[in-house]
Amino acid sequence: MGVTPGNGGGNGGGGSTGDAVFTVDIDGQGFTGQTVLANINEDGLAVNATTGTQVIGFQIFNPSVGSYDLANSNQAILLYDTDASNEESNAYLATSGTIRLTTVDNTNNVVSGTFDANLMEFFGATGDVSFTNGIFQNIPFTGEVPTDMATATINGTAFNASLFPVVNSGNNYSVVFDNDLGEQINLAFPGDVEPGTYTITAMGNYSASYTLNDVVYSGTADSGSIVITSNVDGVVSGTFTFSAVNDMDPMDIVQISDGEFVIDIN
Repeated sequence: MGVTPGNGGGNGGGGSTGDAVFTVDIDGQGFTGQTVLANINEDGLAVNATTGTQVIGFQIFNPSVGSYDLANSNQAILLYDTDASNEESNAYLATSGTIRLTTVDNTNNVVSGTFDANLMEFFGATGDVSFTNGIFQNIPFTGEVPTDMATATINGTAFNASLFPVVNSGNNYSVVFDNDLGEQINLAFPGDVEPGTYTITAMGNYSASYTLNDVVYSGTADSGSIVITSNVDGVVSGTFTFSAVNDMDPMDIVQISDGEFVIDIN
C-alpha cells in the first residue's frame, strides 16, 4: 500500500537540500528521511519522506503556522508504509497526535515543524506504532501557498480559518474568517487601505466582530487594532487584536489576540 497523501509524493515536489531535516522515532527507533518531497497548493501541504522502502507522508489541508489535530481528518492526515515496494506491507494511519507547522517561508519556499502521533494499522494486522520527536526542518516545496489565510487565539484557543467570504459596498470591505466549525471573525476596512495601525471602532471603517454558533459578539471600540502590513493589487495582509462583547449579554466577553491574515479582496 503506497503512501501518497495529496500531491506531495513523486509529483515533482521540492527535493530535500543539504540543510533539510526529516527525523522521527518510530517506537523508539530512529527514522531519517533520505529523500523528502513537498508540494503546496489549493489542496494543502503534502510532505513525503522516504528512507529505503519506508515512507512517511502527511497532508495539512489549510496550511498556515499553527497546530493540526491528527484525530481530525479535516485538519490533517499522516500515513506510514513499512515497505512501499510491497503491496501487502503493513500500512498505518495516525489516529491521534499533532502536527505543528512552525514556519511557512514563502520567500525561500521552505516549511518547518514538529509532529508526534499514534498510528493504527489499516487492517488491524499488527499493533499500533508510536511516532515521537518528529521534526521536519527547511523542507523545500514547490507550488504556491494559497493567498487566503487567517489565524488567531480566541480566549486562549487556536483559531484557523478555512473559508474566506468577502462582501463590499463601494470601497468598504467586510472580510470573514470562518473555521467551518461555527466560528467567524469579521474585519472591516476600506479597499484602498494603506499600511498602518487602525484602532478598532464600534462601527465604521475599522470595526470587528466575532460570531459563535450564530451568537454575535461586537468588537469593543478602542479595545485593539487592525494593523495593515501590505495591500498590493487587492491582496491585503496584516494582524489584529480586539475584545468583543456578546450583543445579548454584556458580561460575556471574548478576547481575540495574535490575529494574522492574508486575503485577496478582489
